Amino acid sequence: MKKLFARLMMTAVMLFAASMVEAQRMGDNTYVVLGHGYAKDSENVYLNGQVLPWVDPHTFSLKRCDGHQSYRCFEKYVISHSDVFYDGKKLDDASASSFKDLGYGYGKDSFDVYFCGKRISGASADSFRLLKDGYAKDAFDVYFYGKKVSDASASSFSVDENGYAHDTFSTYYFGKKIGD
Repeated sequence: MKKLFARLMMTAVMLFAASMVEAQRMGDNTYVVLGHGYAKDSENVYLNGQVLPWVDPHTFSLKRCDGHQSYRCFEKYVISHSDVFYDGKKLDDASASSFKDLGYGYGKDSFDVYFCGKRISGASADSFRLLKDGYAKDAFDVYFYGKKVSDASASSFSVDENGYAHDTFSTYYFGKKIGD
């Protein structure tokens, strides 16, 4: 296990060094290391030294997603005059004219709701709204990072702090019901 970890760290260091050399070669003094393998400059966002196409370096950031200090990288939806993209992939059914990037990987158009570029089946676009810390809801259901929170009451659901949330009947921790 230690050898695997050492090998992974060596690979990350080599990729980071290669990215820094390339940035210096280009004379770009806007290069910033974001951590977790991510970096960006005025032109691109990089993951392990590779350019991430369709990612806007001016709006890209790493988001803290839970109390365990782990991170999730949520790219922005890219909306052109006729298409919507997420992570470089076109969303075939999304309407560019009505699409909104809600943050934390959520987006919606007039008809559907998406998380990380995938349609959330059954979510109501009319009433869907982002809460905080990865939670969102519509008139009928509650979601945590795109997955429905079982048995949560959308009408009384409220997000607390540090991954906790509650409704009239239960308490939730990172989208899971606790303390029956």
